[in-house]
Amino acid sequence: LNWILFVVGLIFLKKDFALKTLISTITYPLIVNVLYHTNIAEFLIKDLNDPLLASIIAAILTGVGLGLVYKVGGSTGGLDVVSVMLNKYCGIKISQSTFIIDSIIVGLGLFMVSVNSSLYGIICVIVASYLIEIITIRGNSSYMMHIVSDKMELINDYIINDLERGSTIIAAKGGIHMDDKQMIEVIFNEKEYYKIKHEIQKIDKDAFLSVYKAVNVYGNGFEMINRK
Repeated sequence: LNWILFVVGLIFLKKDFALKTLISTITYPLIVNVLYHTNIAEFLIKDLNDPLLASIIAAILTGVGLGLVYKVGGSTGGLDVVSVMLNKYCGIKISQSTFIIDSIIVGLGLFMVSVNSSLYGIICVIVASYLIEIITIRGNSSYMMHIVSDKMELINDYIINDLERGSTIIAAKGGIHMDDKQMIEVIFNEKEYYKIKHEIQKIDKDAFLSVYKAVNVYGNGFEMINRK
């Protein structure tokens, strides 16, 4: 099934994704088997006898691992390919598609294993999906800032040349004195938030800033629009 899904991913997704998936498809089962059939895993968890605690720890490791892999545009192979395809072609978040697929698998497990084991599996799926959401979204959030300052040219020059972001100059009018002003609109990612705020305050400590969370931003420098 892993190799069938790999071929599907190669056809419908990018070659770069397929290469990363190929590496994971080979190494992931290999490492799992090494841990399972040797004393390494037993050594690591020799004092861990609580199934609930084991499920939570497994979920944390799984969620963080998958989140990092998804964040760089890869997958661990298998049904992860389906999650990525649902994200690309249906717009479903990877964390949500992973939750749905894993929940179905755990649900089917009700007919094959004990109810307790399945409930532990559900806890594992919920925690892992939550961590995938945090890791894949964090750092990708975008913000919009409106800036009004008497040193507009210096601030705009910093945004374009140093921050390397585009800007839009909007004609505005002050509500108190009804004087004509100019306002800069700029969109940037979460990593740049404190940097741009700090630099603008250095240029003009009296600058007026208003910041908004941008839900979706598409275009150069941000996420590209998927063509279905």
